[in-house]
Amino acid sequence: MEQKMIFHKPRMLIKNQEIQEVLERCFVVHVALQNGKIPYVVPMNYGYVMEEEHPVLYLHSQKNGKKINCIKANPDVGFALDWFSEKESLRAHCDMHYQSIIGEGRLSIVEDEEECVRGMNSILLHAKKRPIKKYTEQFFAHFHVLRLDVDVFSGKEL
Repeated sequence: MEQKMIFHKPRMLIKNQEIQEVLERCFVVHVALQNGKIPYVVPMNYGYVMEEEHPVLYLHSQKNGKKINCIKANPDVGFALDWFSEKESLRAHCDMHYQSIIGEGRLSIVEDEEECVRGMNSILLHAKKRPIKKYTEQFFAHFHVLRLDVDVFSGKEL
């Protein structure tokens, strides 16, 4: 008996709550930085806050290196988050469920100490760790907190 291929059309995620569910479920954002003619894609863990219906992602990075050089040269980035799982199906050999968000924004190095703390704590909370109440000056001496202000984004699920 020949098996019939069944294709499902992805559904757009349009509600703020749906976007937040994907942000909660994912643990890695892939950030596409501009490195001359070739994109430089970096997987990073993140935290986030919602500001005026748009997500703001917080990331962290060492103070020096290719990533920081790219950001300083051109802060415009693309990004993607996703998760997949296989659904049990009697009709198809492989039936996948996924949710994803893609978008564009501007990545900046956070200079304000209070925002650095807020950003780091959002990363810790997203990783299911306890936030730190007081950071020492030495803590931020070794790395930057980065802020991704999302300008355009869309989400899909299947």
